[in-house]
Amino acid sequence: MPVIQSQIDPQSESFQREREQMLALIHNFRDYEDRVRNTSNSQESKFRARKQLLPRERIALLLDRGSE
Repeated sequence: MPVIQSQIDPQSESFQREREQMLALIHNFRDYEDRVRNTSNSQESKFRARKQLLPRERIALLLDRGSE
């Protein structure tokens, strides 16, 4: 298999700057994801008391795992 040659210089200033920006975006996303998960977990007892599925459980039932 041939090796893919890249023109990207991971040592360049622009690469490093964009990398830091991307890492900051990922960090923000993970924080948001944690807040959503914590909110969902805090509401679980209400859903269970009403004998309802959690929204994430409903979505999981709708998704066709393994298809692309």
